[in-house]
Amino acid sequence: MTAARSMGASDLKLFRYVLLPAAFPIIMTGMRMGFTVALLSIIGSETIASLAGLGHRIVHLAEGMEMARMFAYIVFVVAIAAILNTLASALEARGKRF
Repeated sequence: MTAARSMGASDLKLFRYVLLPAAFPIIMTGMRMGFTVALLSIIGSETIASLAGLGHRIVHLAEGMEMARMFAYIVFVVAIAAILNTLASALEARGKRF
């Protein structure tokens, strides 16, 4: 940062070319963790206190002993989480190239 300042970098250039690339891996790690926590929180809250949604549907199917459909919904939720994680990982890898 001091080197960029001594070469005459403005605040905008300092942010764009020094600070943002340095913080990008931490930002992406936070996003990946946030996606997981958010998805689990949504499904958990739907399980407990909702009248609609995937979590409610999973509980409803479990109570009705429809195990095949219940596990299909669980696999769907896991697939959503895996896709979000893959997208965040791809974005992180793309950001490391620059």
